Amino acid sequence: LLSEIQKPPYIYYGDEIEVQVRNVSPSGNGIFISLGSEQGFRESMYFLAKFGTEPELKYSFLVASLVQENLTFLKKVDFGIDQNNILFDEQEKVLLSRTGAFSK
Repeated sequence: LLSEIQKPPYIYYGDEIEVQVRNVSPSGNGIFISLGSEQGFRESMYFLAKFGTEPELKYSFLVASLVQENLTFLKKVDFGIDQNNILFDEQEKVLLSRTGAFSK
């Protein structure tokens, strides 16, 4: 039975994928990664991002706002609170967990 189950051609809810930050946007409000539609990313997908090292792990919600074949821009979701302390570094590894859309 399990052999008949087909995995969708995109990142499914609950899936986790580790990515490396390619570039940080000049405003600091998002990151570029070298994965795109070929690896299952789609526009408007939401992710919980976990990054940093123990004991100072950081979390942020991101949304894929631009997806190309092998490039994705993930923008920080604005909750109306100060998130300036949540900064990404280039070449940093980030664990993305696909989530659903949510209310602010």
